[in-house]
Amino acid sequence: SKELRLLGKNGLLVNLSRGAVINESDLYKSLKNKFITRAAIDVWYNYQPEPDEQGRKFPASYPFYELENVVLSPHRAASPFNDLNRWDEVIENISRLARKKSDFLNVVELQREY
Repeated sequence: SKELRLLGKNGLLVNLSRGAVINESDLYKSLKNKFITRAAIDVWYNYQPEPDEQGRKFPASYPFYELENVVLSPHRAASPFNDLNRWDEVIENISRLARKKSDFLNVVELQREY
């Protein structure tokens, strides 16, 4: 989308609000085509997903999990006052993302489905 392209090739998008704030298709295409460098996403588009033919449930219509330039989290960015301890790790992961590192804390292993 025009708005996402305004971030430029070095743009880093962090979405902690609601999925619908940013068009899902536009965000996926912008990341896949590297119109923006990276994204950290703590929001989803479908909170009650239907299982696919293999019984898996995905909270988005696009395979964000296949992109190497995306950090995904399970909508845990609530008020920082509820759980201050985990914010050290969140901030560290955002810092690593901004430095184009890939050794993130608490990485989900898709093959193990957790």
